[in-house]
Amino acid sequence: FYKPFQKQIYKATGLQGTRLQKIWQTFVTFNLICLTWVFFRAASISDAWYVLSNGVPDIVSALLRGSFAELFRLGPGKTRFFQSLFPLTAVLIVFLVKERVDFFTRPRWFRWTVYYALVYVILYHSVINAKAQFAYFKF
Repeated sequence: FYKPFQKQIYKATGLQGTRLQKIWQTFVTFNLICLTWVFFRAASISDAWYVLSNGVPDIVSALLRGSFAELFRLGPGKTRFFQSLFPLTAVLIVFLVKERVDFFTRPRWFRWTVYYALVYVILYHSVINAKAQFAYFKF
């Protein structure tokens, strides 16, 4: 359904086959997945709509005004927004560098340092809650 329109749009904008097209596709896919997670985690459709109509505009308006300090005052748990930017930035860097650098030809000590750093970052930024219920148990 979407493929013919997608090709026409990329041809008209001159993005077809460029690196910017891949970055755009990754950005759109990521945002669509995040949108579906809102509905997946919400208890009802009205809860999901409340999150989308109240949470997202606050973040977007703070970013558009350039007042990044407001993101820390959006309410409890909103500082997690900045904590999520670090892994996303790391993924973007890996995406951009992977074609230029072959990671697995690097020395063993370098690779294992990166592995341990990634495990540390994942554990440090994870939310550990013994009382949290697994997502699929809600169904």
